[in-house]
Amino acid sequence: MKGPRRRELLVLAREAERRGWWQRNHPDFAQRQRTLIALEARAQRIINFETTVVPGLLQTGEYTRALMTESQAVPPEAVEQHMITRLNRHKVLLRERPPKLHVLIHESALHQMVGGRDVLRRQLEHLLECSAKHNISIRVVANTGGHVGASGAFTLLQQHEGPGVVFLENLTSSLFVEERHEVDVYRDALRNLAARALGEGQSAELIAELARRLDTEASRE
Repeated sequence: MKGPRRRELLVLAREAERRGWWQRNHPDFAQRQRTLIALEARAQRIINFETTVVPGLLQTGEYTRALMTESQAVPPEAVEQHMITRLNRHKVLLRERPPKLHVLIHESALHQMVGGRDVLRRQLEHLLECSAKHNISIRVVANTGGHVGASGAFTLLQQHEGPGVVFLENLTSSLFVEERHEVDVYRDALRNLAARALGEGQSAELIAELARRLDTEASRE
C-alpha cells in the first residue's frame, strides 16, 4: 500500500499508541469512522450506550440516511459517501466470530421519529431481529428520571487484554479514552445503567409494542 492511504494508516497507528487522544487534526467524518472501525475490528466486546438515536452498529440504511439528512449535519452532496463509510462498520457483526455487542438504549431514542413513522417502525423491527442473535444483547433504559448517562452517549471497546478504550464523539472530533482510571468511570456508569435497564425480554416486548403502535397508527390513516 502506497500514497496518502498508507500515510493515513500510519498516522492512525501512531495515534492508537497514545493515551486519550483527540482527532482534532482529522475532523473528516470518514477518517474518524475508519478509526472507530479499526478499534471495533480488534474488540472482543463492544458496550454502547445511546441516549437519542439507535446505536450506529444496529441502524438500518434508511434510518442512517434520514438521520444525516434531517439533522442537516451532512451536506446533501456528501450523504452517499457518509452512508458507505458508516455502513462499513456493520461488517464487524457479519464476521465468522463477531464481537459481543451489548447495547443500552435510552427509551427516548426509540420514540425519536427519525425518517417518519415507517422508517422508525422498520428500524424497531430490525432491532428485534438483531436481539435474537447470539452475540447481541439489547436492553432499554426506561425513561424514569435522571441517570448517569445524561451527559451523552459513549462506547466501551474491550480487547482480550487491558482496560479497554472509550469512544466519545461530537460534530467535529472524536476522543479515545484509554487511561485506566477514566475507563473505570465509564465502566461504573455502564453498570449503573445496566442496573436500571429492563431485561432483554422486557426490552424486546417494549420495542415490539412500539413497532405495533406505529403500524396501527399508519393503518388508521
